[in-house]
Amino acid sequence: EADPELVAAIVRELSINLPNGSTAPVRHCLRAGTRMEGDDRWQRCHRRATLFAQYFQAAGAEHGVDPWVLAAMARRESAFAPQASGSAGEYGIMQLHPRGVGQRSNYVSNRRFRERCQRVPGACQEEVVAIGADLLGRSLRSCGTVEQALGAYNTGRCGGNSGYTRRVLRVLDRMRAPAPDSE
Repeated sequence: EADPELVAAIVRELSINLPNGSTAPVRHCLRAGTRMEGDDRWQRCHRRATLFAQYFQAAGAEHGVDPWVLAAMARRESAFAPQASGSAGEYGIMQLHPRGVGQRSNYVSNRRFRERCQRVPGACQEEVVAIGADLLGRSLRSCGTVEQALGAYNTGRCGGNSGYTRRVLRVLDRMRAPAPDSE
């Protein structure tokens, strides 16, 4: 079962503010699960957020990593957009490189597979999250702290990019903050 607070935080991150003061789901949520019954765009986005939270929790438990840190990394890396691609060829919500740990992922290494996944609620990201969590977990064990491990995730060296680490930790703080309407 997904942590409802983590799901709510992910849904907030998957929302955009409209000029009229209301919110709407980001574009990739609108396309998520188009095979699902019903047309409620928020249901699709909530389903995607729930699946992502479950992936973060399962991978975090398996690899000794805080699922909230994984969620903050995914937000920072890709804004939770499964189809995101980086300038160096990274793919998925954890932005794995196909010549690095991403070569273990069908989603990262196979373009046709990626394309087929786009309209599925979880967008085939479970494996991507598991590989990212494995990398962060190994980095955490060798580097000692979350801050150092985040640097290693980004550069391959403990503490390698303090700017990246600060940005992920800012996202983590924002995600853990109470929702504006619950204060």
